[in-house]
Amino acid sequence: MNYDEEFAKGLKSDHRKFKAEIQAKIRSFTNVGEGDDAALFEELAFCLLTPQSKAVSCLGAVSSASKSGILFSGSTDVLAPHLRVCGVRFHRNKSRFLVEARERFLKDGVGLRGVLDSHPDDFECRKWLVENIKGMGLKEASHFLRNVGRFRNVMILDRHILRNLARAGAISKVPNSLTGKKYFACEKAMKEYANYLGIPAWELDLLLWRRETGFILK
Repeated sequence: MNYDEEFAKGLKSDHRKFKAEIQAKIRSFTNVGEGDDAALFEELAFCLLTPQSKAVSCLGAVSSASKSGILFSGSTDVLAPHLRVCGVRFHRNKSRFLVEARERFLKDGVGLRGVLDSHPDDFECRKWLVENIKGMGLKEASHFLRNVGRFRNVMILDRHILRNLARAGAISKVPNSLTGKKYFACEKAMKEYANYLGIPAWELDLLLWRRETGFILK
């Protein structure tokens, strides 16, 4: 692969500049992963809301819903308008995803802690999440695992990351759509590029977000 040397040089420089900030954020993910099922559900809810919506809006929606209690008890009729007001797109569908996940993991059977503990392999855990939680694709499942401290193996491939990988020469172009096969290929390419840079892949993910948005959210 022919990587763009100037782009790589800029990334290495920025990594040195923001390394402490990035590593502090990663430590915070590990702390979240040690929380109870309610804390884990908040992270799951955030990740379920993010497709085609701004992360800041999704975080605000989850935070305010948690504080008011509707995240844990509100019906779809209560959650949907809340999500809409907060700027979350597809609020009706996503309110249903939240309620279904809540009923499954907070009221019935094994909670999210049980799911994580029973699937120690990150790839198998991601596969289980995608197959068993409505509204969760590979990106969202990877995002959830990263946010609860399982960040070493699975990558969050959103449009921001893919655009930067294409600029870097790590992938030939941004795929029009991400099938499972394409997702895994781009994930492998990102890890190889991180190895080339000498930057842990999970830190490269946050570095690219930092460059794109000017801050690190989650």
